[in-house]
Amino acid sequence: MTMQEIARRIRAEARKEHKWELGIGGRDQERMLEAWKTMRPRMLTALRKQGVDKLLARLLEERALEEMASQMGVYLPPTDAQEQAEQKWYLIEPEEDESPEEQLDAVLRMIEAGGNQQRGRFSPTTE
Repeated sequence: MTMQEIARRIRAEARKEHKWELGIGGRDQERMLEAWKTMRPRMLTALRKQGVDKLLARLLEERALEEMASQMGVYLPPTDAQEQAEQKWYLIEPEEDESPEEQLDAVLRMIEAGGNQQRGRFSPTTE
């Protein structure tokens, strides 16, 4: 899969949302992008070349918020739910030997699999 195809998939997922702005919206998105500079520099460079780094951060933040809300409603205290959601969605662990394309394909499959979850519970933040 090429980075162009990955960028198209990211944009397609974003169109399913509430047409939020493509810029950095919240503190968590900024934190993700900062972490990616040191922890996933090849992935971040590839995303920036396609102009979808901020958009992916926004998508991941939305998925983390959805997961956190569902976990809090079932069995976890808020801080534990937040920690688990961030570990799953924020991609703040170091890159491995995978190419950026392989990393992002795996992330997109996870995002697309979550596409059946209810959307729009959280209003998006914009610049």
